[in-house]
Amino acid sequence: MDGLESWLVFFVIMLAAGTVKGIAGLGLPTVAISLMVFFFDAHQALGLIVLPLLFSNLLQAWQSGQFRWVLTNFWPFLVAIALTIYIASSFASQVNERVIYILIAFGIALFLISQKNLPQLKLENKRHSLYAIFAGSLAGALGGLTTVWGPPTVIYLRILGLNKEEFVRAAGWMFLIGGIPLTIGYWHGGILSKELVPVGLLGSIFAMLGVTVGKQFRPRISEQRFVFIIDVILALMALNLIRKALLN
Repeated sequence: MDGLESWLVFFVIMLAAGTVKGIAGLGLPTVAISLMVFFFDAHQALGLIVLPLLFSNLLQAWQSGQFRWVLTNFWPFLVAIALTIYIASSFASQVNERVIYILIAFGIALFLISQKNLPQLKLENKRHSLYAIFAGSLAGALGGLTTVWGPPTVIYLRILGLNKEEFVRAAGWMFLIGGIPLTIGYWHGGILSKELVPVGLLGSIFAMLGVTVGKQFRPRISEQRFVFIIDVILALMALNLIRKALLN
């Protein structure tokens, strides 16, 4: 493909991935990277995705609102992910990606197998802060190295037993808070180059359009079907990561 065809493919992928994110509250990087690796090299794909990811998270968080509620209940997670994702992003180019992908896929598989036995925590539980710091640090470390911090975040929120709207609201702010230091770290590390910024900004428009379209379908989906969609996305994450590990 020539340059124009490549960018058109990128925009279509952003629209599709944004729609998935609008419905489920996550999944943009998973869907996008799974498709983009067929057209772009890995580092270029990461550089292209990071801005649409940031702005789609900004839109999701803004649409969800109630930042005070999220900050009050989840501030240990937010602090942990913001710090660790920036630190980890500084080492992204030095870590064996195959090992990271396999570890994440294994963690997702364990979750899908054992999720019915996950402990249920209440936000007022004294142990919640410890769980939040651990989950935020794990999500930040994995996110900074691979851009995939959805699984630890989803597991953490599912343990809390949030309903559909609370889940999407909390996830939106968590992904936004993680996306800001990730973008800064990738810029400093050279993954997000000056040449990719204009294309990434254009891709952000298509991603945000997809989020807006996907959000319209969310009220029509039952709690049971919503949980099923989350599980499917996690399974796709695992399969995609295994594929990438085998191909590297």
